[in-house]
Amino acid sequence: MNRSAAVVLIVAFLALAYDTQKGIYMNGVDQDAPLLAEALGRLAPVSRARITVAPDSRLPRFCWKFERPHPAAFAFLRRALAEFDGEFSWIVMSVSDRETCLVPMPRVRMAFYTPRRGVTAPITPATPERLRSAFDDLQRLPDFLLTWFEQHKPPLSTADNYLEPGVHSVWIIDDPRKFQQEITEGVTTQQGELPFGLSLSELSSIFSEITEHTGTFTFLTRIKDPWDDAWYLPEEIAPLKEETQRAERILTQPESLAGLKKLGQICDLAVNKRSGIYFLAR
Repeated sequence: MNRSAAVVLIVAFLALAYDTQKGIYMNGVDQDAPLLAEALGRLAPVSRARITVAPDSRLPRFCWKFERPHPAAFAFLRRALAEFDGEFSWIVMSVSDRETCLVPMPRVRMAFYTPRRGVTAPITPATPERLRSAFDDLQRLPDFLLTWFEQHKPPLSTADNYLEPGVHSVWIIDDPRKFQQEITEGVTTQQGELPFGLSLSELSSIFSEITEHTGTFTFLTRIKDPWDDAWYLPEEIAPLKEETQRAERILTQPESLAGLKKLGQICDLAVNKRSGIYFLAR
């Protein structure tokens, strides 16, 4: 993009992003969003990619949602961004449970810091020069990320190892009753937390549909309350899996089936480790 085109883009962004009369922040332009989405898509499928305006600095930021990334995907992305020698430090920031953003933060350049490792400074209002620099960074980022990802091995998710936190923190634990006592006392050192779980909407959909059908789901209904803990001993995993499969045959809503599929995966992991399951309410 030449300089005159960049100026036009900046003016268009300011006109779309901020209404000085009403003080309302609005979506910005998305011309560079597909390129960044393609680059980040090397880590995991990307949805809802857009370039919008940061409400604090009024600088452009890139926002997107990964679909089931590897648990280490964001740490891997931060490693790459730490080596990007742009005018800004680009910070990975979760702005909601549905969206993550790359947010520009100004660098402080000091004698004992290299530019790419510069620490961030307090945000100051946008100026035409800073807007131009931010857009220049956004245009350079896709090629930089694609090259960096080719030089390093991205962590790719598998069917049972992806990041999608649920309303419960799910643990594969040998002795769920002992684990409950430990977390109550705040002394647990156990490991086994899964990076995924059932969302509130998935749980709600499952139990909303189940009430329309006959039959008992004694084990499945233990996790009905999203605000309470639930656990299963190793010998209870098989009947929980049976009820999960039975529910999959009669429920029809996509969110119900997505949640039941996750629950089946959780049961399989517990069976493979001959362990129980603890659903810890967040």
